[in-house]
Amino acid sequence: MKPAMAKNRVEETLEALRTQMMETAKEYGMQHPLVLYYSREIDRVHTALLTEQYGTLHG
Repeated sequence: MKPAMAKNRVEETLEALRTQMMETAKEYGMQHPLVLYYSREIDRVHTALLTEQYGTLHG
């Protein structure tokens, strides 16, 4: 898979997670465990994307 295609897929995944998190927050509130789960997943995917783009921050 080409890097641009992979990046687009990750960005689509991030957007889907963000949308799901916001919908869940509207229904259950910001502190609901499922909202926090989506938030952590967004952080995990975003960190993986940045690591792939820029390498590790420890050099």
